[in-house]
Order: sequence, then structure tokens, then C-alpha cells
Amino acid sequence: MLKKAFYFIILTVISYLIGSQLKSYLVKLSTPGDIVFLEDIYDFDELKYGQEASVYFKYKNVGSKEIEISEVLSTCGCTVPEWKETPLEPNEIDSLLVRYDTKLIGYFSKEITVSSNGTSDQDRVWITGTVLNPEDSIKN
Repeated sequence: MLKKAFYFIILTVISYLIGSQLKSYLVKLSTPGDIVFLEDIYDFDELKYGQEASVYFKYKNVGSKEIEISEVLSTCGCTVPEWKETPLEPNEIDSLLVRYDTKLIGYFSKEITVSSNGTSDQDRVWITGTVLNPEDSIKN
């Protein structure tokens, strides 16, 4: 009788441990990936007309599944995004390159929309700045 009780207790403990491990594993499998940008706004401040203007926005997959960026759109053709079209593994960091055409004089604020299969299907980053008029620098 004591032997049966001992085996019952051992079997119960093993079942509990296997069950909790299985539950943890299933929760991990069901948690989607998610992108988090380390910075979401970049201010170029003042730029000279025709000067190269580009910035890298770093992002991280903070979920437990890989993420794929399917599309990156800007609000106009003056802002050009570039990104890798390969999956981003959990805890992996990558970056999105954004270039701005500085042949448009004046203040700008441009939104870049990042679409992915992550928890938030769209994320946004912004660039701002002012392109100086080349004639103003000649007068000074």
C-alpha cells in the first residue's frame, strides 16, 4: 500500500512538471512577434539644400515568433525607405533606412508607415527638419 502511494505521488509530480512545461511551451508558441522601434522620431534640424539626409531607425522583435516587414510606405516621393525583406527572429535587431530629398526648401515632417505580421500590424516613424534656401546663405 505504501509503495502504491509513493508511485502515485511520484506520478502526480511528474505529470505536473510535464504539464507546466508544456503549457509554458504552448504559450511561447502562441505569442506573436512584435516590432518596437528604439526611436520613432528623428529631427534633422537644419539641412543645406542638396545635402544628403538619411537616418537609420533601429527596431527589435520583442515577441517569440519571427516577424516579416511586408511594406514600408512614406507620405510622399521625397522620402524613400529601405529595409531588409528577410524575417526578423525573436530578440533580433535590425534597421530601417530613410532618405529625404533636400531639394525641397522649407520645413518638413514626414511619416513612414511600417506594415508587418506583428502584434501591431502597422508601426510609424517620423522625420522632421528644415531645408535652408540656398539663396539665404549667399546673402549672408
